Amino acid sequence: IPATMRERCSKEDRLNRLAKNGGNEQCEDAVVKTLRWLKKTQNKDGSWSTTNEVAATGFALLAFLGHCETPNSEEFGDAVTRAIVYLVNVSMKNGGKMASDFKGHWAYEHGIATYALGEAATFCIKLGINVPNLNKATKASGDWILEHQGEKGSWAYHYELSGGHEDNSIGLWQIQALKACKHTGLWEKNAFKAVMRKGLDYIKGCQDSKGGIGYTGPGGRADGVGWTMTGAGVLAFQMWEKSHDSVVRKGANHIKKNAKFNYNGADSDLYRHYYHAQAMINRGGDDWKFYNGLFRDQLLKNQNDDGTYKDVGGGGKVNAVGSAYKGASNFATLYRTCLCTFMLEVYYRFLPATGAKH
Repeated sequence: IPATMRERCSKEDRLNRLAKNGGNEQCEDAVVKTLRWLKKTQNKDGSWSTTNEVAATGFALLAFLGHCETPNSEEFGDAVTRAIVYLVNVSMKNGGKMASDFKGHWAYEHGIATYALGEAATFCIKLGINVPNLNKATKASGDWILEHQGEKGSWAYHYELSGGHEDNSIGLWQIQALKACKHTGLWEKNAFKAVMRKGLDYIKGCQDSKGGIGYTGPGGRADGVGWTMTGAGVLAFQMWEKSHDSVVRKGANHIKKNAKFNYNGADSDLYRHYYHAQAMINRGGDDWKFYNGLFRDQLLKNQNDDGTYKDVGGGGKVNAVGSAYKGASNFATLYRTCLCTFMLEVYYRFLPATGAKH
């Protein structure tokens, strides 16, 4: 396993990173509890959920890989292998495209699943694990993203090259997926350069003078939700070796001034905070100290005994866009649980997203 990914791959190393970065052993226990729930609830075909199965499987696989659970893992290896095979089969069947169906906003599902395949391929290549067609499927799915960037620089709901609805929420899943793909070594060195330059320029154009980053431009939304994508935009620059760009500094300052998190209140937008957690730990120092104090204990207090997480918002409205992680449905429970798990893995997880050690 590469040195940059190794520090998530033993309990001792994980606990050391947790202690160094402001976590604790409860964070590790919470992640393992969730992984055991995921193992129990996997469908026979290797997927998860009864709706949005491709996205759900991508989320679950990323949760396992974030804890260094590979096909070789003693407790979770079978679940991981079956998840990889499921996504490979979807990709191979559809010429690289991945979604539960291709009618809705399927670019989300494709980006999430490609991100998971990219991480899986990196682990399997480095460990010498042969999963039939994994590299071929990863290459085809990554190429689809590279070849279907929108005219404005982000990506659209149905991957329209022009005239589609492009925004940062869709775009960030493509950007994370491409970074994971780059780490596989399956592409030529400069294959991502032009696409990512255009993608980062789009994000920069969505940042206002105070550092907030919007969905499609530098303003908040009419519904008052505001600059949900600030952490996401900061992370995009960090993961593509632009950590010293003014976008990052201004965005991190905006998060420090404006971030609120109350798991059982209106300020419980887990999607926003999934990005905040990664962006702020990459910043480190006082930025991370502030943010870690904001979210860690709230997540730990709101995990159920079975490893899932309680519904957000305390039964009321959440200040969020979409909030597909809210509610009691099969998919909402899994999505919510995986977002919380990603946030608790951030202490030790090397993200192909960042290209650097925490």
